[in-house]
Amino acid sequence: MSAQPRKLEGGCHCRAVRYTLTIPDGSERLVAGYCHCDDCRLTTGFYCALFADIEPGWLSFSEQSKASITSYKSSDRVVRTFCSKCSTTLTYTSTVFGHELSVPTLDVQDDWKHGVREVVRVKAHNFVSDTTAGGVSTIFDDGLPRYVHGSRGDKWSPPSVSAVPQTVEDETGDEIRGGCHCSGVTFKIQRPPLDYTKDPDLVNWVATGRKFTALHCVCNDCRLAPGTPFFTWSYVPHKLIHFTRDDTLRIRVSNPTKNVLRRFCGTCGCHLFTNIDDGRAYWDVSAAVLEQPKAERWITLTSRFPTSEDRTSLAEGGKNAQCWFASERLWHESSGAKFDPELVEELKRGLERAPIYT
Repeated sequence: MSAQPRKLEGGCHCRAVRYTLTIPDGSERLVAGYCHCDDCRLTTGFYCALFADIEPGWLSFSEQSKASITSYKSSDRVVRTFCSKCSTTLTYTSTVFGHELSVPTLDVQDDWKHGVREVVRVKAHNFVSDTTAGGVSTIFDDGLPRYVHGSRGDKWSPPSVSAVPQTVEDETGDEIRGGCHCSGVTFKIQRPPLDYTKDPDLVNWVATGRKFTALHCVCNDCRLAPGTPFFTWSYVPHKLIHFTRDDTLRIRVSNPTKNVLRRFCGTCGCHLFTNIDDGRAYWDVSAAVLEQPKAERWITLTSRFPTSEDRTSLAEGGKNAQCWFASERLWHESSGAKFDPELVEELKRGLERAPIYT
């Protein structure tokens, strides 16, 4: 005999969209999987999405939410929805895989010892073949199987020798391009000049080898805004970012968090940029929307911001940017652990042995 139905609540970052999910058998956990395909990467702005299988009749959006939900057809067989006001990925519907809900949008109750894992069981990493040498799946120390495509197909095996270069010096060209899934927003980033240490705007955020510093963030905002398990930001001086055409009509801005502006594509929902509205000289740029695998030659990970002492020393030539790199590369662990403590521990273990590239 099945247990009583279980009702779960959830919604987007700005709370314009709220829903109720009713699981008929409350004793069962939702079955979910990470998807590393290019479509999920470029519609969310992160390297992977996390969707749970549901039946269409289980999910009910509040009446006032419906005006804020945008649908986007990412392929002939897939329709995705996201919040038109803050970009949160909500659902995925496929003629092959059925109906799915974005797990990061679920509300977690205070008495859930294991966070969202109280109601969700993650079973696999799918479409790892779309990544370079495993992509971000290499930092998930979770013991889950990796599949070339879906979980019904062949298992993925890592390459015997990594092809990831260690510097950007061998990379041809002085720019890297980025953009969203629908190509409604496209941009390029100029490579820092050789004498970047003489520029006060560049010296703060450019690392050895003329790379941009980056980090993985597991805070609630960086989970909910794109609707992904966590997010990888690359810190790029604003003066080096150039839009390839007038994209202002396609870019939407959300600021549920005070003084933080988030920019996303209003057509496909891709989460692209964040910046603190206080005159800082850099933007946070989604590392996942940059050219792959070229981006792996342009960024390096850190776990903290440079202090004023770090910057002064670097400007004077006393140290290089690696003076403020730390061994841990996960930001806002305590915040992330409230939602998914198991994921945070998996990432911490994985980052201890993973290369600095994502």
